[in-house]
Amino acid sequence: MLSAFFITDHDPSLVVNGVYDPLLVSISVLIAIFASFFTTRLIDLAKETKFHNYERLAKFTAAAIFSAGIWSMHFIGMLAFSLCTNIKYDPTITILSFLPAFFACLFAISILINNKASFKILGLCSVLLGAGIGTMHYSGMAAMELAPLLRYDPLMFVLSIFVAIALSFIALYSRFNLDKFFPTLTPLQSRTISAIILGLAVAGMHYMGMAATRFVATSPLLFDDINASAGLTFVAIAVATATVAITSVVAVINGMVRYKMLLEEKSADESRLNAILETAIDAIVTIDHRGHILSFNASATHIFGWQEHEVKNKNIKMLMDEKLAKHHDEYLSNAKDVNSNKVLGVNREIFAKHKEGHLFPIRIGIGEVNQPGQTPLYVGYITDLTEQRELQRSLVEKEQKYRSLINNMPGAVFRCRLDDNWSMLFISPSILELTGYQSNEFTEHCLEFNDLILKTDQQAVIDAVTSAVKEKRQYSIEYRIRHRNGKVLWLLDQGSFYFNNKDEAQWIDGVLIDITERKEYEEKLEIAQTDPNAKHIDFKKGLALWGSKCKQLTEITKFIKDNDKRFDTLINEPQLNTQNSYSLIHTLKGIAGNLGLIALMRLLSNLEQAIKQGEDVDNILQSIKAELSVISQLLTTKECDQTDKPESKNNVVSIDELTQLCEALYDSAQNAELNDNALTNLQTFSGEPFSDDIAAIADAFDEFDFENAILKLDTLINKLNDI
Repeated sequence: MLSAFFITDHDPSLVVNGVYDPLLVSISVLIAIFASFFTTRLIDLAKETKFHNYERLAKFTAAAIFSAGIWSMHFIGMLAFSLCTNIKYDPTITILSFLPAFFACLFAISILINNKASFKILGLCSVLLGAGIGTMHYSGMAAMELAPLLRYDPLMFVLSIFVAIALSFIALYSRFNLDKFFPTLTPLQSRTISAIILGLAVAGMHYMGMAATRFVATSPLLFDDINASAGLTFVAIAVATATVAITSVVAVINGMVRYKMLLEEKSADESRLNAILETAIDAIVTIDHRGHILSFNASATHIFGWQEHEVKNKNIKMLMDEKLAKHHDEYLSNAKDVNSNKVLGVNREIFAKHKEGHLFPIRIGIGEVNQPGQTPLYVGYITDLTEQRELQRSLVEKEQKYRSLINNMPGAVFRCRLDDNWSMLFISPSILELTGYQSNEFTEHCLEFNDLILKTDQQAVIDAVTSAVKEKRQYSIEYRIRHRNGKVLWLLDQGSFYFNNKDEAQWIDGVLIDITERKEYEEKLEIAQTDPNAKHIDFKKGLALWGSKCKQLTEITKFIKDNDKRFDTLINEPQLNTQNSYSLIHTLKGIAGNLGLIALMRLLSNLEQAIKQGEDVDNILQSIKAELSVISQLLTTKECDQTDKPESKNNVVSIDELTQLCEALYDSAQNAELNDNALTNLQTFSGEPFSDDIAAIADAFDEFDFENAILKLDTLINKLNDI
């Protein structure tokens, strides 16, 4: 079977050799290159297109053009070959020889279009193209009808197929990778080079196949058409012309179809763009390089009040504030300048002019649209800021009202978590006056509010809040805190809870109010109920400070005597709003407080506040005068009798005074505090029978064991009460 196709042993004298017409050979190669060029172009278009219909059309037309080029090249190449015998072609086989090339090209092109141009894909397509070219050539050769036998040299046969595959691979690889090695090449140059290589693959395979062909004579050859060469040349040129024409027509049809599809896509894009422009919330205005309005969307009409036909082809300055309009032409002329960033691509807030003439705030961003071969256009994106500005103004006003309300409340407003430390999420600046600490010290957790609450009161606070959370009600509790200066203050804490959708308490919103003065007043009122004179003189405080009532009365007498002229000047001076007056009042108030002169201290404090607020002070001055008179009477009637004097020369105070000193220490120990004055007086003025008890109390305070100190004091108080 193979012997009917290949020749391995033959008589060289029987081999008939032919010759080639150089002109026709050149035409055949050019036809192959021409077809290859259009084929690669159609492959590129198919890979780039978004249209599936055009992609399918490009596949078929590219395959048709390339296979037609292969067929035409083969046909013209055979016409260029002259053999001294009559040659005829079977028309059926000749026409059918086109099909292998077409289908091979179709498969190869489909793979190229639908996949990345990897080494593997290029190799597969090269094999398909080489096989298609080879099949077309050798099926076309089979259509020859001539006297000599047609055989092929095996080595040259294989070599011809290899040449077709190799050159096809080089052509495809160069088409997709040549720009990587030669970046300066244009797409046309790259396409031309790959087309030349692919065309040479087709021609190379043909002429290598012809080199593998052996014409073996078995009888004398007859050649009766000596004028055939001229006719063949004409036919070859006609075929070449027809191939070029058909290829060109197909290419033009492809271009027209693609143009139509692109036009339809452009129309669809324009429709979508118009829909976007008309439904955009922001105003979109397009102008040319002279500032004339080209487009004006619906939102622009809504914002500016102008209809599109009223502003089209008019200068954009009609929409601007006069101050800005003066510089608009300058902005446009400098749009291409390096400093144009001040205009292009930057959002600016300016004032625009409404159709009705009023100005309103807008935010505008300007972009440039470059058109090939045309002057640039400018697109403005405009947002009406009227409502936003009004909202901002309203928010500022509300914030100012809120801050004014918060800052002027008689206390500190807070929001805190329900944790062990009552961590503050917010607390008003007035907390500084209340505690001595800045609000940010709490919100930044430099300090926790629970640290200020006296330990003896912390559990009561927890219990009150826990009970209120369970019952989902507001709470109100009074407890003590320690001020930054060490002073103990009473606070009224009132608050409510925020519950989430799971009915879980998230935080507390509340207010803290200083009620120290009220608590002191209540304490003084309680004392006044047991001692008629206590509303004037606090003997309990005096005992803690001075050691005995007698010593306290002595100091009060000295105070009244030494400051008689000052009080007289204070009461009778017509102007009290001087610095000297403020200083005098403040000094007298402080001394009165240390001496336990409750009513006098309160009256001096009221006088100080009334002067600051510009109120009438005559009534207060008369009250001060009356209180001084009462104190003087008390001093004359309340002499230091024997019961209040020391019982011996050892300065031992009475049992009642010892009891009061112990009670003062007991109160301070409950707050985890030490009253140094009371302890010193207790150690100094106590008698021998209680020295061991007092020493134990002092040791407990020295070790900061307040619980033990409370127990020792309670024991001593019981002993004193039993005497």
